Amino acid sequence: INSQSWALYQDCSDKKLLTKAAEWMHGVVTAEPKYAYLDTYAAILYKSGQRKQAEVWANKAIVEGKKKGEATASTEDLLKKIKEGK
Repeated sequence: INSQSWALYQDCSDKKLLTKAAEWMHGVVTAEPKYAYLDTYAAILYKSGQRKQAEVWANKAIVEGKKKGEATASTEDLLKKIKEGK
């Protein structure tokens, strides 16, 4: 689900599909809140126009990633875009 959702994030602009992918990813991050999954979920939320939720989940991704020693620069960049309203 994560890889399919990430592919949609990268290649799709259909808000209905992106919203559906966000629903899928919500189940994934609820069951297994790993950094990569949280990052994908935040990105999908952002691209589907759910910016407030995207900000919440991007912050969660960064916290989880740093806790596990992951590189979080891409999520930090996403968070910056969210905050700037881009």
